[in-house]
Amino acid sequence: MIRYCIQRSLQVVPTLLLVSFMVFMLTHLIPGDPVATMLGYTAEGMASGAYSRESYDEMTKKLGFDRPIHVQYLHWLGNVLKGEWGDSFVSGMKVTDVVKARLPTSGALALASFTLALLISVPIAILSATRQNTWMDYFARLFSLLGVCIPSFWLALLLILFFCIYLGWFPALGYVAPQDDFVRFLKHLTLPMTVLAVHTAAKVVRFMRSDVIEQLHQDYVRTARSKGLPRRWILWRHVLKNSFITTTTVLAFEIGHLLGGSTVIESVFAWPGISYLLLQSIYARDYPVVQGAVMVMALAVITINFIVDVVYHLLDPRIKLQ
Repeated sequence: MIRYCIQRSLQVVPTLLLVSFMVFMLTHLIPGDPVATMLGYTAEGMASGAYSRESYDEMTKKLGFDRPIHVQYLHWLGNVLKGEWGDSFVSGMKVTDVVKARLPTSGALALASFTLALLISVPIAILSATRQNTWMDYFARLFSLLGVCIPSFWLALLLILFFCIYLGWFPALGYVAPQDDFVRFLKHLTLPMTVLAVHTAAKVVRFMRSDVIEQLHQDYVRTARSKGLPRRWILWRHVLKNSFITTTTVLAFEIGHLLGGSTVIESVFAWPGISYLLLQSIYARDYPVVQGAVMVMALAVITINFIVDVVYHLLDPRIKLQ
């Protein structure tokens, strides 16, 4: 196990270097001029001479945008390795502080959505697989189909319309820190958590149902039944353990989506998470924050994949960690 952890840690280095290179280059391909945006310039104003060209050139030199792109990348990478991620073009705060402030809100939303998705999907998948062609099975298949097909933003708008505008049970937008008012925090959390959980649960139900059905037709299940073992014992002790290998893969992808891919939902509900920060930074041409946010997301996904590989081995010792 220790040897595997060391090997995977070494594999992370070239992956992060590749991600950092792609992120740096792609951010510089974003349309627009960050210097002009910071100074409040427009292309028309610069062309007509309505703004100071000297201040523009001075800011460009200060930020290092006058140097070749590969020199800018190496300079930025060197600072990142030293723990200096730069300062935000918009707020002037350190990128590490900006990203750190948004991580707890994204983490709370991801954890709540993931927990709710498991509470919904696992019972539905088990009932659907063990009671095929009954109303429970039809309901589970319909839920899985609708959950995958319905766009998240459309479901979010429907929930806002019904629960916020018509019933007035929950606030539509915003965020309240749990330490300030825990009840209001839960009210703000409920709707975005539900939207993300429904989408995740639908995928888990779809894969887990198929895998449980496949496991129920395996030889080891027939052998256990011939020995007179109780049906519940076979299901909980053997079938579910084997079926969770595939389910774990789906959950790993969904955790990555919940941590960094919930941009639309965070935008709809004005949830101040890291995905919403990334979107705002792209609009503002805030390159350092964009690069920092994406690097944190990439590191989170890599960490999740490492944990999933270890979980594979715990679920099935036949899977070797190499």
